[in-house]
Amino acid sequence: MSVLNSIEIVGLFGHYSYKIPLKSGGRTDICFLTGPNGYGKSTILNLIYAFLKADVNRLVTTPFESITFYMKDYKVVVLQERYEQEEDDDEGSVNDDEQHATVRLTITVYAAGDDRMIESSSFEDGEIGSVDMPLFPPTLSVYLASVKVEYIRDDRLLPKNADKLGVTSKVVMLQEMMAKYDESLTALYNVRLLEAIRKNKPAEIRYDEADEADLTKRAEEKLAAFNRIGLASKLVDADTANDDRYLRMMQMTAVDSVLSYEDLFYQRLNSLYEIIVGAEFSDKQLKLDTRNGLYFDSGDTIVIPEDLSSGEQHFIVQVITLLMKAEPGSLILIDEPELSYHPAWQMDYLKNLKRIAEIGHYQFILATHSPQIFDYRWNYSIDLFKQTTDDAEGTEANS
Repeated sequence: MSVLNSIEIVGLFGHYSYKIPLKSGGRTDICFLTGPNGYGKSTILNLIYAFLKADVNRLVTTPFESITFYMKDYKVVVLQERYEQEEDDDEGSVNDDEQHATVRLTITVYAAGDDRMIESSSFEDGEIGSVDMPLFPPTLSVYLASVKVEYIRDDRLLPKNADKLGVTSKVVMLQEMMAKYDESLTALYNVRLLEAIRKNKPAEIRYDEADEADLTKRAEEKLAAFNRIGLASKLVDADTANDDRYLRMMQMTAVDSVLSYEDLFYQRLNSLYEIIVGAEFSDKQLKLDTRNGLYFDSGDTIVIPEDLSSGEQHFIVQVITLLMKAEPGSLILIDEPELSYHPAWQMDYLKNLKRIAEIGHYQFILATHSPQIFDYRWNYSIDLFKQTTDDAEGTEANS
């Protein structure tokens, strides 16, 4: 389910007005904002994030006249008024040096579809931080607190050590998630193995060779799939011969009941593995395990994520964030995902993003300069530059 259906902005920077239909033209969960520098792509992402996080500081410092957010249940209009406030000096006369701009925000919530007003609040920038109660209308504040949003910003201006800290923190997070999940698999496997042994006494079990072969094949395939991505290594080793036929069947029964391709964590980690492997990092083979998280094998050399190129690090940070950090059902904002990406990576980006969106039921809004990033599929894009002209073709393309 999408968090936002569309957005309308009037007077951004005092110049630009945009209509951004996020779910039309074949777009249901992915929309790219395009346009030259200075037309507000990143600013729009910042404003969306500020609204969803009830960040009133951001909303009063960015100049616009109004923003309307269309959601499933609500339409929310944010009006911004700017006016000069004159201050008298001690003698009662106006001092030009003491003039300053005051910003007033009015936030009005309407029911979606019928424009019935539900509630409204208004405040000035000087009131921010000076009152205990939320400045957003109460119903809206409660609703936004339930909305899940993730923002991946432009990281080009971070110093090199910050880039490394970024990839390190993501890999540590991945390792911790994998270790916790693997422990739960092992614990559940032990429980299921004991249950199978209790229910199937050696003297009573009947061996059907065809059923036994199917069970073994199915369980071993699952083990191989989970082992490939660094999971289930503490479960029975499918390659170890076991002379005890009964115990082997009980082990395979437990494996088959515990491991599932439908498991969300497996799907997310498996997609992470396949997307990174598909990117073909130069002369490096991806490795995943519960002790290190993620690293690479390059011949006789182990390559840790901190020693990768800036582009490779950026790629890993994005993929881990999207697949392992973002909560299912989130709205995900990404600013210039193509940074440091080779053209081949850019051309695969939309395919990978659609796969990720399906797994996590995400909605994506992205700002980009590169049509390669959405594989020249123009129906996935909104061109802000064309919306500022009278170009009929541009108007049609964005409807």
